[in-house]
Amino acid sequence: MTSPIESKLASLSATDNLQYGGSFNHKLYQNYPFPGLEHLPALRNNTQQRLDFLLKHLGDVKGKRLLDIGCANGALTLGMARAGADTLGVDANGFEVQLAQEAAEVLELPAAGFSIWNAADGLPIGMFDITIFLSVWKWMVRAHGFKAANEALRNIADHTRLLIFESGIADSGIDLIDFKKSQV
Repeated sequence: MTSPIESKLASLSATDNLQYGGSFNHKLYQNYPFPGLEHLPALRNNTQQRLDFLLKHLGDVKGKRLLDIGCANGALTLGMARAGADTLGVDANGFEVQLAQEAAEVLELPAAGFSIWNAADGLPIGMFDITIFLSVWKWMVRAHGFKAANEALRNIADHTRLLIFESGIADSGIDLIDFKKSQV
């Protein structure tokens, strides 16, 4: 039996593929390392390693409000929701958000919310305990310019207690930034 996610990936036309960046080719961006979804093809297959890294450094995330900016198909957001966080994944790509919503339903994770978001729209309302901002900043610079991307980063810093940031620039690595101790 075909899952809703497989059907959605299979129905992605060549035109849709170009509209969504030309990289899907009927694959997820990030793999889902979860029972029932682990067989789906993906461009990146390191989600479990990334989740393990994050959870090792974050510790217990139960009850924490977590924002995942640029969540793509929601693999990390879903992993954090499975670990007990109250999550919101946002992405500018509506197709990716639809895949994430389908996966949340399949996995029965009501604490995993997803929404279409663009950096120019400002941030979702509220304060977050943790914000994951991985490999998105470079796209913000490309789409909106360096000044606007930095302003967005400052705005994100004002709405989170802990920012997990990776610029998306090769070999830049991941930084854990505690805004109680530092400033952007």
